[in-house]
Amino acid sequence: MNWWTYLLRRTGLAAVQVVAIEILTFVILRVIPANPAYRIAGFDISPEHIAQIKAELGLDKSIWAQLWDYAVDVAHGRLGTSLSTGDPVWHDLQQRVPATLELVVIGLGLAILIGVPLGVWSARRRGGAVGRTVRTYSLLAGSQPDYWWGLVLVFVFFVVLKIAPGPVGQLGIGAVPPNHVTGSYLLDSLLTGNWTSLGSVLSQLVLPIATVVIVYMAPILKMTTSSYQDAMRADSIRLLRASGVGESRIALITLRLAAQPIVTTIGICSVFLLGGAALIETVFGWNGAAQYAVNATVTSDYAAMQGVVLVIAALAALAYLLTDVVQMLLDPRVRSGHAE
Repeated sequence: MNWWTYLLRRTGLAAVQVVAIEILTFVILRVIPANPAYRIAGFDISPEHIAQIKAELGLDKSIWAQLWDYAVDVAHGRLGTSLSTGDPVWHDLQQRVPATLELVVIGLGLAILIGVPLGVWSARRRGGAVGRTVRTYSLLAGSQPDYWWGLVLVFVFFVVLKIAPGPVGQLGIGAVPPNHVTGSYLLDSLLTGNWTSLGSVLSQLVLPIATVVIVYMAPILKMTTSSYQDAMRADSIRLLRASGVGESRIALITLRLAAQPIVTTIGICSVFLLGGAALIETVFGWNGAAQYAVNATVTSDYAAMQGVVLVIAALAALAYLLTDVVQMLLDPRVRSGHAE
């Protein structure tokens, strides 16, 4: 199978996964015992009024008729109107998804930049103080949920030491948001040269990003250490060392041999973080897509929930697609499914 055939097939599979998840979500929302009419008019409402609201929302049709209408709307770029905000869901997502991506991209990027070299260092000093410290950290960080670490950081650095800003969202109290360009306050501050906002954004990012790094660096670090140690025992590495090849070159080759499980772990972490950012956003008052999804669930806001699921599912499918592409680049046998 050549490169383009593999990429086309894998992209098609990702698209099918997103569509299947969206259909399943749509059906589940229609069969669970919840009624948006109560959210709009309250619980002291007559049956006639309920029927009127359901007709206005199109909920009086069969599930499959509603699904067809929704598919037509999505094909035309319409995701409906949120009952909670009164704005188009697509508009809400444009405001909130960039905030979530800030946490995911920056946090996971730092976890990779720190975790992979530290894992290699730990593997090459097996049994030493570094190795014991890494194992202890991996067990400690991985055994507690991310929101717990977020609460600990807020307590230590905001409440006790008073050197970090409060968990009030993406901007400090009284700070003015930068002009909208991408929806990311960090990028918008840089692009518009709003250095006052940039300082506020960076200070607000420190604790949420630290939470992501602490939690998600642990599995990356642990997998890097384990895979690198296994690769160091490979016959090819022993042969290179016996042939007098330099240690720096051997280290790079060993890392490449160990890379596949590390890449897989990073891909899984990115998907978990996309889906699990709600708790981190709740702790820090982060106005992101995950927080939007929680509010939509509480208020039976069907359009908002469907929109969030669609976007998060697409981002998760993209993350898995990139993981597979990197795997294929590391080992072309993956294209034919013959990798051991």
